[in-house]
Amino acid sequence: MYKVALNFSDGRTHFIDVNVGETVLDAALRQGITIPVDCREGVCATCKGTCQSGDYQLEYVDEDALSEADLEKGAC
Repeated sequence: MYKVALNFSDGRTHFIDVNVGETVLDAALRQGITIPVDCREGVCATCKGTCQSGDYQLEYVDEDALSEADLEKGAC
């Protein structure tokens, strides 16, 4: 299990538990936290975030949603 902090633009922060093999989106929804999404496929970039510490793994990256420069800066 992983601990993830979700920092929203309105200043709110939520700490959630993410199970191994679970997406951050699914974990947030399971815990009653709504994240704006349009596609659930990683192509619209509506839910784009930034990893500020730790490691993460992306199974698929659409180059229109996240550029190489975005990925180098920790976007996810």
